[in-house]
Amino acid sequence: MLPSAAPAPDTTCRIVATLSDHLAWPDDAQSYLRLQLDLASDQPDGLPPHYDLLGDWLGQQAEQALAAHHSYQRQRAEGAPRRHFANVAQLRQFLASAAPARLAAGASLYGVLRRWDDVDFQPMVASYLDYTGHGVPRHNQYLRYLALLGAHGAPPPLAQGAATESADDAAPRRGAAVELALARHADVHLAELIGYNIGRQQPCAALLAARHELNELGADADAFADPADAAGSTPSALLTLRGVMARVSDPAGFYRRVDDGYRLHALVGRLALPTAMPGPQAVMPPRDALDAPPPRRANDTPAPPRQPERPVIRHAFPGDEHAWEAIDSELRLLEARLASSESKEEAMQILERLMAPGLQHTPVGLMAARIFSQLFRLSA
Repeated sequence: MLPSAAPAPDTTCRIVATLSDHLAWPDDAQSYLRLQLDLASDQPDGLPPHYDLLGDWLGQQAEQALAAHHSYQRQRAEGAPRRHFANVAQLRQFLASAAPARLAAGASLYGVLRRWDDVDFQPMVASYLDYTGHGVPRHNQYLRYLALLGAHGAPPPLAQGAATESADDAAPRRGAAVELALARHADVHLAELIGYNIGRQQPCAALLAARHELNELGADADAFADPADAAGSTPSALLTLRGVMARVSDPAGFYRRVDDGYRLHALVGRLALPTAMPGPQAVMPPRDALDAPPPRRANDTPAPPRQPERPVIRHAFPGDEHAWEAIDSELRLLEARLASSESKEEAMQILERLMAPGLQHTPVGLMAARIFSQLFRLSA
């Protein structure tokens, strides 16, 4: 692949902005995704050549990852130093640089939300609902990571200009852009979406080690990577693939495209972790002592600031009373639209549009996710 085929940094930034600024989907998201798939085609890390081999192969890969993590745990128990974070400053720096990828991890699953009544896709739909926290702010992945950043003085650099972006910052942003492009064009790239999430849902020894060290440094490891995200305990994409393979007209061709998606994850979806090296590269604006974690009580989990109680939902809003009035109006409008729906299917379509990656963490998006989850449980 010629170097000129690489995507322009501003394209990546514009796609990622749909997650942070609630913008319309960029028109070139599909061409961006096709380019990334072309770049991923040369990745050596692909699936086995035949679908019949996939289950056993994934099981072996999972066992290797968990064995590597157990080895890491033994080394640490015997006195080995932390592998990735020498101090709180290095942790803070990493959390900021990794923000785009972690905020978008799982966002691609939005692409199957409209298939909520298809039994084969319901495992992946359930995974997206987990990503949204089922409408509960303290469980919403996006809001939890924002709270983690805030607790450690590391604001998310989602919308910074491409001209100031380092290579280390560009990789997480690229992974986020691919997740969002898959979410937008899931109907065209359904097989690739499934393959990407098979890769994302496999156990990852590096994520497990990072979670271990975040806990040691007083951070909320679950906000960085949910246990199921790191340990691969919810392989919903694999469950969906098993059902879909029995339905497609060209199973071999569909599986090749699943492999393309898996390779795409190998290219852009694996988060590079730092090496624990104290020094200038770990310097961040001081907030706490650099070589010690901030004080943390038992079971103290960073959370969004406490908000006034609401009968349906709580979220972070400006103190302006007019802002509250606008939000109340929006929520009442949603309730009225749902009440006037002629069918459950119509109601689910209304809710689905409000649960896009750029909206699912907003007040109306959270309310939509809560109602959608309740209706989905009645259908599953």
